[in-house]
Amino acid sequence: MNMTFTIAMLICMFLLMFTIPFLVFMGLGSALGAQPDEIRVLISYFLFAGIVVFLASLGVFVLMQKEDCGKVQSIQKAANNSGLALLIQVVTLVLVWLVAPLRGVVTNLLPPDIDPNISASLGYGYFGAFAGAISTLVGASFSGMCDDVVTPMTMPSLSQLQAQAKAATDNVSKTANKTASSIS
Repeated sequence: MNMTFTIAMLICMFLLMFTIPFLVFMGLGSALGAQPDEIRVLISYFLFAGIVVFLASLGVFVLMQKEDCGKVQSIQKAANNSGLALLIQVVTLVLVWLVAPLRGVVTNLLPPDIDPNISASLGYGYFGAFAGAISTLVGASFSGMCDDVVTPMTMPSLSQLQAQAKAATDNVSKTANKTASSIS
């Protein structure tokens, strides 16, 4: 796996998933005149984040296959890995939504008079960014494995192993005899 490419994609996904809450809570929420805890804003956020993480992951994983294997081996494999990335992202966001103290880890560090849209954006963005980076790393590790590199191994028979052991023993004996004769 190309580490430079992977690290670049991790950083891009981290930044992308960090900015999405600001777009939804401060952009869409403000345009609708809605508060960040209203269900229509949260549903919009989950849908937008889910679509973005799936499509971005699909692109990253296809590029990863192209980079590591020389060609795109399977769109199905990349789509399955993108589904895994989507699952990681959605589970993280639902946990952050349902377990409010998780958001409090970030939002309690902010001044109390800050705009609730900024507070919600930072709370969801923090965890969304790390979930995006982790899901990209997990999916990229699966997408970077080339199918033609993995070949099934056949076990040698007992007689083949015995012949290899005898040949190795004979080589060691010849080398020892040559060394002994050159010393004397």
